[in-house]
Amino acid sequence: LIGLMTPRRASSYAAQGAWILDSGASDFLVGASNLSKRELKDSNCHGPAVLLSTANGTIEQSARSRQMLPNTGGQDLEVNALIMENMDLNICSMGQMVDDRLFAVVWTSDGECLWRDPESHEWVRLVVENHVPVLQPHPDQSGIPECLHSLLNCASSPTESGIGVPALGGTPRVSLDGIIR
Repeated sequence: LIGLMTPRRASSYAAQGAWILDSGASDFLVGASNLSKRELKDSNCHGPAVLLSTANGTIEQSARSRQMLPNTGGQDLEVNALIMENMDLNICSMGQMVDDRLFAVVWTSDGECLWRDPESHEWVRLVVENHVPVLQPHPDQSGIPECLHSLLNCASSPTESGIGVPALGGTPRVSLDGIIR
């Protein structure tokens, strides 16, 4: 009975502050100053140490915290982020999100960043600050399908126009429906 009354620890937390999407980050990083004392206490140091090249030289880090990334059009995602002592940012590895979790990202010529969730297939315009995308939906979500059509050189809906990948050897055209949704 005593074991049933013991409070359960949360499996993951939501760090304070925004998460920036970094194409140069090989791992998820969370600033220690963005974590509560409880999160720091619950951190995991059992994984292998990772060598990171920083502006201040190479450092070895092993402490990790299970974090929930903010929702940007799909389900919340849990990551195991390295805890960085002297950093006040939260950094999301764009490479891991695209390669391992099948997200898609499109930069427009006017500096917008469009982000596609692989589960919901929903495109979201992200906030961009000083040329850095933030995992936070931009207040203006209008015109995303038109923007994607323009970027892919489509004048109208791919299903209406039949525009897709040109047919080779008599094979049917491939629709862009799975890309633009």
